Amino acid sequence: MNICIRPIVLFLLGLLPLLVQAKEVQGLSPISVPQVLIISGTSTAGKTTTIDRFLKNHPGWVVEGWDLSLIRESEKLEKNPMSDEDLSVYLDGIIASNTVQYLDGGKSVVLDISDAPGMTELLKQRGVTCSQIINVLLYVPFTQYLERLKKRNHYAVQSGHIIEAREPLDMCSQYPKLYVVSSDASEGLELLSEKQVRGILEEAYRDSVVLYKQLDSTQEEFDMLAQEKDGVIQDILKSLGFSETLKSGYLIPRYHGYDLIINTGRVSPEEATQEINQHLLPRSLDGVVHP
Repeated sequence: MNICIRPIVLFLLGLLPLLVQAKEVQGLSPISVPQVLIISGTSTAGKTTTIDRFLKNHPGWVVEGWDLSLIRESEKLEKNPMSDEDLSVYLDGIIASNTVQYLDGGKSVVLDISDAPGMTELLKQRGVTCSQIINVLLYVPFTQYLERLKKRNHYAVQSGHIIEAREPLDMCSQYPKLYVVSSDASEGLELLSEKQVRGILEEAYRDSVVLYKQLDSTQEEFDMLAQEKDGVIQDILKSLGFSETLKSGYLIPRYHGYDLIINTGRVSPEEATQEINQHLLPRSLDGVVHP
């Protein structure tokens, strides 16, 4: 190296840490990348509350999900009704495309999605890297699930927001979509027996009858609920994995790609948000350094 140039190079190298620090102060760190936070869970698991808390701490993020997409697409869907399966595919495609547009614009996104593996695959097909995706499962123990549904329905009825009430037995059908019972305790979230679950489902049926009365349902609707009861309970037990050879087991997630599983029966939304923060990349586009 030319002897006259060497001092200049050394001087510039000495300034490099200061330049990097200055960029970080401005929120322009070269490691800043937009991220996708996928939050999954059954009804009453605390998704809405946790997402609200998260967005207060991360105002630069945007939120996407089924409810928002349904509202935006309501006019189109009224003119072109779809089956549940086709609607799911249609909305997931829209959500994935919108998410990629946000990422391309430098925005990080929170997704309120039940089908985490399906959405993860859609995003990867559109060029989103695995390192950008954080999958979080908000888990409410099955033994607490029905009690949460009761509280939600009680509030809906008492506040006059009856449209927010949900049939307990029908809502219990959500559980097998995310969880299954296994003899392997290594990933077990809670130990359940078929007898225990059947008892909870029988109670859910009785709560459904109470809700039907509050909704002034017709006798025909009561009769249909009673006729379908045994079949629904048996389908839930079978979908969870109970059988003649498996009468008790450990509840585990069907999807094994979650980065974080949070038991919302034990932690508050604020604590859940803190746990999520620890799984974000060192710096997101809101310029906040996360712990």
